[in-house]
Amino acid sequence: MTGGTAWHARIRCGRKTGAGFLVTERLLLTCAHVVVRHETEPVTVSFPGRRDLRGLTARVAFHGPWREHGDNDRGDLVVLELDRTVPVRPAVFAPPGAAPRAAELFAYGFPPRLDDGVLAVYRAVPGPLIADEWTQLDALTAHGQPLVGGFSGAAVTLHDHTVVGMVTSTTSSHVGRMLPVEVMARYWAGLGDLVPPARLGPDAGRLETLLRRAEQLRPDCDPNRLYASAVDLFAPQPERLFTTLREAADYIRTEVPDLTAEDRFADGLQRVLDEWPARVRPLGPGPEPDPDRRDPHAWPPGREDAWDRREGPSVTDAGRVSVPGAGSGAEGANLSVAANQYGPDRLADDRSADDRSADDWSAYARSADDWPAHARPTDTHPTGHQPEHRPGQQPTNPRPTAGRPTDHRYADDRYADDTRTELPQGAEPRRPAGPGWAPIVVELVRSGAGADQVTVEVSAYRDGHRRPVGTRRLPQDAVRSYVQDRVDEAFNHLARDAEALITFVLPDEWLNEPVAHWECSAYDSTPLGCAHPLVVAERTRHRSGRLRHELTKRWQELDGRPGVRLHRVECGTRENSRGLRLRLRDAALTGFPAPPGTVPEHFETGLHFPVPVLLWRRSDCPDDEHGGPCAGTAFLDRLAESVAGVSPAELPRRVLRLREEAYAADDPEGHWARQVQLLWDDPRCFSEPAACLHSPVAPLHPSAARPHSPVG
Repeated sequence: MTGGTAWHARIRCGRKTGAGFLVTERLLLTCAHVVVRHETEPVTVSFPGRRDLRGLTARVAFHGPWREHGDNDRGDLVVLELDRTVPVRPAVFAPPGAAPRAAELFAYGFPPRLDDGVLAVYRAVPGPLIADEWTQLDALTAHGQPLVGGFSGAAVTLHDHTVVGMVTSTTSSHVGRMLPVEVMARYWAGLGDLVPPARLGPDAGRLETLLRRAEQLRPDCDPNRLYASAVDLFAPQPERLFTTLREAADYIRTEVPDLTAEDRFADGLQRVLDEWPARVRPLGPGPEPDPDRRDPHAWPPGREDAWDRREGPSVTDAGRVSVPGAGSGAEGANLSVAANQYGPDRLADDRSADDRSADDWSAYARSADDWPAHARPTDTHPTGHQPEHRPGQQPTNPRPTAGRPTDHRYADDRYADDTRTELPQGAEPRRPAGPGWAPIVVELVRSGAGADQVTVEVSAYRDGHRRPVGTRRLPQDAVRSYVQDRVDEAFNHLARDAEALITFVLPDEWLNEPVAHWECSAYDSTPLGCAHPLVVAERTRHRSGRLRHELTKRWQELDGRPGVRLHRVECGTRENSRGLRLRLRDAALTGFPAPPGTVPEHFETGLHFPVPVLLWRRSDCPDDEHGGPCAGTAFLDRLAESVAGVSPAELPRRVLRLREEAYAADDPEGHWARQVQLLWDDPRCFSEPAACLHSPVAPLHPSAARPHSPVG
């Protein structure tokens, strides 16, 4: 259990066992029926995440209106007060109303004979509260852990561990009830200061009105671009491209937890509809266009009809894609070839339909570098604005390369060597600052589609640009083979002289996964961590703008330093996390004698301070007393000796050598370096693509394109 979730508690009162959660340094919440005998039986509290906090005495400080033999089953909660404060970070509450939009909810309970607890995964049923008191919980799977005795009083949490309610009713079936935080606050006023204000929900009626208006006007608006402009970079990625605006809207309403995304989608659609009548070209003949005032980003004369969105590609009887207006010459042949390679049927693509749609979306949402040059920010024009076009000047991106449409929907990294041709004249490709790594990033995150579902995204960096390789939602037992295949494919995107750095971006609860021991492929049993430099990164830290900014400054200070000292967190330390924070003020490298879950508060301090590099031993120290030399201390001694004089930028290579030594040893399992896990993330190596800064509306006709609209 990480430091952020050590507030989960096991409550015992007589023969009853339930759960609870810490809300201040001394106060906990649980169900009243868990401590129904509190006047005659002692109430004890234990924190499974802290071995030193077991069997603490508590008393009832506040009792809700629930009574054992009463006719009112409402208000089933009590506040327990410990006999002393505890060094555990209390739970954090989510705003009211967050539960129904969450794909998964988690409860940590203590059924009989499971003193360390077990997790149950449920989902809140949308709709009104039952009797204006409870939210119904339904299990996500029929074979998962049900809410049984021992779960009463358990905090119900989101993925980020914020609390949305408390379990009050448990059965042997897969249905339960919880008190949402806003109802709990009705009974105990002290909760009002702990729960953040409710976020204003989206105006669903407004979006529905806009969708109906769009279905009547049929504006030329790409739903995928509109979705990408409404969500942030780390929002859920759909399984396939949207074909209608309503599909995109329904996905946002059901799958995107950010409540403001729906409003942003509605705002974007409102702008589309407001602009649409003015964009429609008159039906009658008009004045001849002045060639000197031609849009610099329009297609060359005579070629507009080939890619007119109103007259798109069609499939012939023979199954080929025909492009209207392509002509019969060499250029027409090239357009037809391009359409058949990248068009709707993707006849030349041997990937499965699921792989293809996931990869298409990944390219859509992430690969801004493959957009036309005039549609993305550049080094010479960081705002994305191009210089004013002068008559006779060659447009920056006048036409697609033969056989390759410029529309980024058809971006394909098989043309990686062509990227220089799309840069503004005189501009050089962006290159990452800091060490010359070429990262291959594997990002894993739980999917909202089910408890055993994982979303995997693999990408590669070249010349500072992120290139999507593949995105797929998979059951957990299929993740490893998919990663093996996509990582192997990612090497095709790297420059020939690049040194790959395989980086697993993981949620905090998966940071200790032995990803360095995963085999390279089904045909090569060499561990990935022995074949290439391999590191892990924590997902929240990796995507936090504040932490990336602080880390960039720390890494810039470390550039050129020949070596740094290892700051040790000793085995069995009693140092508090606040004191450690002061000690790590100038630390570049921190070592831990055990996994993050064993020293949660200390690890979180190093993670979020942030210290640039963290190393730890993947297994617990078997010695409980730590009075003398122990396995954890011996690990730190060997680690300090091995990294002495090594600059932080070179640590991935050094750890690779240590893993190779362990792999080649007579007893690989017993070699100390086999246990090394390295968290290393220099933000300068992981530059993100520029955000879509302009309207997601695609023009009706190429000659009507606005200079700064991100369209192909």
